[in-house]
Amino acid sequence: MKKTILAFALAALTLLTSSCDDEEVKTMLMFYTCEAKNTVGLSRQTVKMPYSNFEVIANKRECMTSADFDSVDIAEVRTPNGGAIKGFLFNCNERGVKKLFRETSANLGGWILLTENGNPVGLRKIDMIIQDGKLFMLLEFPKGTDLTEKLMDYNKSVQVLSKRVTEEENSLW
Repeated sequence: MKKTILAFALAALTLLTSSCDDEEVKTMLMFYTCEAKNTVGLSRQTVKMPYSNFEVIANKRECMTSADFDSVDIAEVRTPNGGAIKGFLFNCNERGVKKLFRETSANLGGWILLTENGNPVGLRKIDMIIQDGKLFMLLEFPKGTDLTEKLMDYNKSVQVLSKRVTEEENSLW
């Protein structure tokens, strides 16, 4: 019985990690909900941002991944004092719109943490319920980081993983 379960688990793992078009994903994006004040526990951990040194208590389980988006764009937001801030605009697919709405509704006043391959790179205060599936985030990268290259990596990750998840969901039905 144990051998049968192990065989099924290995087969499922092989199916999930394989792709017909042999596209490799270098960048895995994960989004987590966070709180600034709370206690660390079995389901939460302290995360420190790399450059701002801001600390939040993040859920260990992600609420969204690269597969929940259609695309990523570079966006610029004007500040009241006339300055401009560059960041990334994450555009959700149908599945992602529902998740983003649910998470922002349930966690008003909290934070959304973005990790790239497990490393924290972005943090956004949840100051409103996001209904349109467009999430703007400021990201913490070292000076001189090529944002266009990051954008291409993020979009490749989004396209490949979204396609894989959609294929998996369609094959189940």
